[in-house]
Amino acid sequence: MPVFKRWNGKRITAQHSHWKQAHWTVEFILRGRRVYQAVPEAHTQAQAERAEIKLREDIYNRRYGNGRAVKLADFFEQTYLPTLKGSAYRDAVSRGKLVTDFFGDQILPDITPQDVKRFKSSLKSSETSRGSLRSGSTVNRYVYLLSAVCSHAIQEEIMTDNPCALIDDEPEKERERYLTTDEQDRMLQVMVGDLDYIRAPFEVSLHTGLRKNVELLKLKVGHLNFTSHPIFFPIHGGNVEIPSNWLIVVSGKRGKYRLIPMNSIARAILSRVADDRSADAFVFDKDTNGVNVYWIDKGFEDACDLAGVTFGAVKPGGTIWHDLRRTFATRLRAHGVHEYDIQDLLGHSKPGVTKVYARSTQSVLEAAVEKLTKPIGQVVEFGRKTG
Repeated sequence: MPVFKRWNGKRITAQHSHWKQAHWTVEFILRGRRVYQAVPEAHTQAQAERAEIKLREDIYNRRYGNGRAVKLADFFEQTYLPTLKGSAYRDAVSRGKLVTDFFGDQILPDITPQDVKRFKSSLKSSETSRGSLRSGSTVNRYVYLLSAVCSHAIQEEIMTDNPCALIDDEPEKERERYLTTDEQDRMLQVMVGDLDYIRAPFEVSLHTGLRKNVELLKLKVGHLNFTSHPIFFPIHGGNVEIPSNWLIVVSGKRGKYRLIPMNSIARAILSRVADDRSADAFVFDKDTNGVNVYWIDKGFEDACDLAGVTFGAVKPGGTIWHDLRRTFATRLRAHGVHEYDIQDLLGHSKPGVTKVYARSTQSVLEAAVEKLTKPIGQVVEFGRKTG
């Protein structure tokens, strides 16, 4: 049926207890597109049916949303980018040129999954400014940006579906780099003098697995519970209990919060850094302890050079700051921590992502195969009792 009422996302009939409060909804397919839209201004079925006819005409005449045919390039520059901040904004600007160059003059609702596939093919076949082909992970991130733009257009009622929704990801090469204990010790030895400021964020990252930009540098003194009893922290209109000697990540990836226990090392460092500072103060900032994105990146590279550890994401055997998060996960696994617990500590929504971070160490694998040399023991067969 083309028009109907729904309540809590489900179709209902006139016998439903909330029939009068529910909104009329129209659903149909036109020009290969599924249109599913509430019509709150309609009070009768006849009004809803007239709204459906009007909506069909608007779509047929390409008067989408507010009666405008919106180009992707215009929407990206004028509507999508202003919603972003910080690194998300910089990443979108960096990748946005290729997206707008390919789809720039195309009307948003006219973009199809086939167009997205052609976009992916163009990314995979064309060379970068460095003269190399793009990796699968890079191609995926361009498609993710396009998908985010389309999702925002759906919220603005300019599009009715996301053409990227059914597009498969490109295979990504798993990054396996983590710091060995020897590399860690050498780096800590050089974090003195001018590099002393990098030691605290370095060790906190190793012992908490915090993401650098959205978690470590957003951590505030009020997010840490050094007391001997639980405290409640207001978030998302409610209250979250922070256990004693735990911290809360208020805004992790995709805006999710999570709780992380502080071990003795992390607690000692964070307690010292946060001592006598207000709850609203950032734990790490340029004015207090000389730490921001630039100085973390520079200090980490300098420490790698002095310690004889190869630095860089594209260099063979090279390491980057994000590998501290992998080191955190890998060592948890080496100590027998369950994968689901590692997943919770890292804030991953899918176990498969955690596997990329928690790598098997040499000693763990050696111990595993060594178990094959141990006798299993004799199997005793018990006879069945007769009834």
